[in-house]
Amino acid sequence: MTDLANAVCAADAHSADAGRIRRNIAEWVDSLFAEVRKLLLLVEKRSHFTPDLIRWTERMVELFLALAAAPVCDDYHRQALRKHAIWLVSNFPFLPTDEEAVRFVENPRLAEHIFGVALTARRFGAPNVTDTCRTFLMNWALKAGEN
Repeated sequence: MTDLANAVCAADAHSADAGRIRRNIAEWVDSLFAEVRKLLLLVEKRSHFTPDLIRWTERMVELFLALAAAPVCDDYHRQALRKHAIWLVSNFPFLPTDEEAVRFVENPRLAEHIFGVALTARRFGAPNVTDTCRTFLMNWALKAGEN
């Protein structure tokens, strides 16, 4: 996926192939949000897949933001990709916040990954994504601090 996104980002603004790939990725991400949320709920079962899912989510958000900034990306798809980036980050507030769950998701450094997403969003000029990350981090710190 990274190689594909890099190729699209490097393509000319009028590249038909890059435009088609960008449209296909934007269509694919439409169904992604709900599926990722279901997987994140496996935290309750202490799934060893959780750290991978956290890192994968960070990487996908970064890819969506990079694609949104690509010369081949029109305004419609730019907004759609940024919206999906926000939606993926918006899955994290649904994580359980009991003491065990917080320790479990902080082992792979959840807050650090979300902070990385916020920095990437800032770099790509996506303030709504940055704001979503900031809100989550503040709320997560408060919830985690209660335990």
